[in-house]
Amino acid sequence: MSEACAYACGSEIVAGRRRGACRLILMNLLVGCIGFAVAAPAVLGADAARPLITEVLANVPQGVEGDASGDGTRDAVGDEFVEIHNPFDRPINLEGYVIEDGHPKSESSRWRFTFPAARLEPGQCAVVFNGVGTKVAGPVGTEKRAAGPNSRFGGALVFVSTNKSSRTGMANKGDWVMLREPSGKGVHAVLWGEPDTRPPGGVPTDESDDAWGESYALEGLDADGFVPHTELSAGGREGVLFSPGQFP
Repeated sequence: MSEACAYACGSEIVAGRRRGACRLILMNLLVGCIGFAVAAPAVLGADAARPLITEVLANVPQGVEGDASGDGTRDAVGDEFVEIHNPFDRPINLEGYVIEDGHPKSESSRWRFTFPAARLEPGQCAVVFNGVGTKVAGPVGTEKRAAGPNSRFGGALVFVSTNKSSRTGMANKGDWVMLREPSGKGVHAVLWGEPDTRPPGGVPTDESDDAWGESYALEGLDADGFVPHTELSAGGREGVLFSPGQFP
């Protein structure tokens, strides 16, 4: 079970995940949560229904294969994206949730996106593109307003940040992204490579080896952490470099 799924279950993580293996000691498991292979049960309190990160594209593939946004042009920064997912059996209001880059060269280059009011349905994904130099087709939201489901991305809610600088993005060789809830508390992070810093202590963090020219993705809710996207073996995502809006 990944740390993402453990936190979604309401468990307390007292030992961290190593690359290639999960070492979790789970406490206070809620009824029906063991294994977490199905949607989280309604017994979870309203304050526990939080989304989790399920895919990150930081190292955009070269050439036309890197056109993750589907606008016909590959952009090394603009086609970066983070996907989140609602694993619960009830909607989540995303208003005030924040996705942020954990390892910028400077604070001014930190990529950050704050969600507007948006209803993320059970089992639905939301995808946030970096945005610089991209024009995503279909319904697309911003930090000011949400848009309806985008059929080009599996019915996900799609957003584009207002980033205008090609220097504001995720690092290819070592970085992490974190999802914060409206209170400011970090609720999930994904780390890859060897960044100089790590997510704050206490934030459930999944790690992956470097994925050059493809995304980091979670196989499913019962998976043992993140892997390079081409290592996925199920869900119709096999053999491709990324799949924004498609989970599992």
